[in-house]
Amino acid sequence: MDTASKKPSACISTGKNVHAAWPTPDQSMAIAANIAEKKLIRIWTNYQEGKFSYDPQKDVLDLQALESGERPDNAPICPITDATSTYAFVTLRGGGLLVVNVKES
Repeated sequence: MDTASKKPSACISTGKNVHAAWPTPDQSMAIAANIAEKKLIRIWTNYQEGKFSYDPQKDVLDLQALESGERPDNAPICPITDATSTYAFVTLRGGGLLVVNVKES
């Protein structure tokens, strides 16, 4: 949000029902949780230039594909990142937690 103009700095289409987005401490990316589509999205950030982007082929993790009898509902709720900007700790609607290396493709 540009505080002077009160307008959004950017608008990124990441699908239906993105619940939360969490920036990494190094400010290189934000991790978004898409509940409806059960996806985790890595958004590359450049705050100085006001640029925000992601590659649907490389930056989207399909959590539904990881569902099993032990984890029947992998809808991500909150993706909290660690101090090194390497891992996201992702709480799941169906219970449990996934640890995701957000620096790997």
